[in-house]
Amino acid sequence: MATNRFRHALAVCLIASVAVPAAACSTSSPSASGPTSTLPTRTAASTSATAPSSTTTSQSPSASRDVRTIAVEVYLAMWADMVEAAKTSDYTSPRLADHAAAQALLLLSGALRRAHDSQLVAKGTPKFSPTVIGVTTPEHPVAVSLQDCMDDSGWLNYHLDGRLQNNVPGGRHRATATVGLLNGRWVVTRLETGEVGTCS
Repeated sequence: MATNRFRHALAVCLIASVAVPAAACSTSSPSASGPTSTLPTRTAASTSATAPSSTTTSQSPSASRDVRTIAVEVYLAMWADMVEAAKTSDYTSPRLADHAAAQALLLLSGALRRAHDSQLVAKGTPKFSPTVIGVTTPEHPVAVSLQDCMDDSGWLNYHLDGRLQNNVPGGRHRATATVGLLNGRWVVTRLETGEVGTCS
């Protein structure tokens, strides 16, 4: 049965595909990335609390920029790509691979494919407040763990004729992600979302 939000589609996908573990990074004390942010347009300037521009982020481990900042930017950019693709449920959108790969890319494209098959599109903008909770080998970082309390109450599914799918409310739920250095560029490689009410 079609779900009322892409958040539910993501959760269903995670449950259906063997349990997806949280990011496998050594933990450290959380490092706040900034206030809760909404996804900007593709031309927004890159900061730790907003999604980067359309250029795919690519940094070597020895780059002067803090990998924590890079990881947050890549995570938000991944969601910006997802929100844009969800407007038409375009599961083949090349933008999805700009900031996601491996399990995370399969998760997003799979959710969009189910929405496409159900003739649903998403409108609105979710909100995010990601924090860094771990970095592998800080001297030579290759992966960063993030935790988020995503609010999808403003990101709803609609039928193609413009009718809201249903009146089931959304809310805030826990999300975890791994941003890894893959083939010379930073991308989200793992993503997991929880049910509404798993964070506040």
